[in-house]
Amino acid sequence: MCVELSLRIMSILVPANLIEIICVLTWLLCTQILVSPMRLNIITAYTGQNPVYGYVSTGPGAIAGLEKAAVMYPEVFRKYTLYTVYSHGGIISCADAAIQMGFLAGNITDILERNTGFTIIYTPGCSLETMALGDFAREWNLPLLSNVAGDSRISNKQRFPTVLTGAGPDHTSMNMALLDLLDLLYWRTVTLLCDSVSQYPGPNTFFITSCANLRAQQTLRRAKLYLHNIDFDSKFVQDFGPFLSQAKGQSRIIILITHPKIIHKIMMTAHRLRLTDGDYVFLGATTGSAIPAKLSLTWPWEFNEDKNETALEAFRHLIMYNNVDPDWKKIPNWLEEIPAAARAHFSTNFSEDQKVGNILLPFIPVRRLKFPPLF
Repeated sequence: MCVELSLRIMSILVPANLIEIICVLTWLLCTQILVSPMRLNIITAYTGQNPVYGYVSTGPGAIAGLEKAAVMYPEVFRKYTLYTVYSHGGIISCADAAIQMGFLAGNITDILERNTGFTIIYTPGCSLETMALGDFAREWNLPLLSNVAGDSRISNKQRFPTVLTGAGPDHTSMNMALLDLLDLLYWRTVTLLCDSVSQYPGPNTFFITSCANLRAQQTLRRAKLYLHNIDFDSKFVQDFGPFLSQAKGQSRIIILITHPKIIHKIMMTAHRLRLTDGDYVFLGATTGSAIPAKLSLTWPWEFNEDKNETALEAFRHLIMYNNVDPDWKKIPNWLEEIPAAARAHFSTNFSEDQKVGNILLPFIPVRRLKFPPLF
């Protein structure tokens, strides 16, 4: 059977990106062959109301995508049923949401036992949620699709042979590219400032995962790179001077993994401490740098009243790195289709910023690193 062949291919020890390319190229064909004569069951799993991976935040994107897919592939979606399992809760953390996934697995089991046909599980959950559900999908030999999870551990096809992710921030390739850059420039001693950013319970998942994955990949290069680690929570920090003074005594290369608003504060403090005189280099991780032209582009130096020559001078010594941005010309209608689904199915109106976030999360798989131009 085509799915069994695909799953066996995924378990072979070949590069994760190659595996994913093979799966993406063959998935629709295999699904069409298998599903056309039988019922298709699509199970979506959500937890809480986190603004990045919660039910109302990501559900409309899934509905809009499914409606579009039904038009593009009528043979596949001729006989399909959509099931939704949902764990109530507020803005819960990724770790707490992963625990809830264990309970949702029981609800999914109930659906599986009373239905026949071809079943696909979809979740917009964070990396820990996807990993918890990935173990469940492996035991049932079911495909699990995820659009938010970007943790490099999910690329372990021995543990997650049936999981396919298309997350915008790909922590595997992004951190590997960063480490390659450090190696290329012979930057051997680096200080890493990791912020848990608890005041932003949605976006902070990206920064926490990015730090964890960068450290994990650095352990494989200990002979080439020495990493000083400084952990903090900017929610409780008023002055970033002590952190920068500590970093100054450790290395001339400083990596900032925190929210852009915090990067702004750190760079302005660095300028005051004369760390932007050319002797130090700052690198900052971000989820992306481009959004549709109809919306404003906000760079870290544009926050509050510091849009002046001092801020520009401070940011000349910062390199922001991210995965390749989406080609917005290929998805011009999704800016309105997702909010329309939110209004029709969730009785929710999205703001302009929410429109962008809910497109970036469900539908943009990106894989390569790029650097925005310096001033």
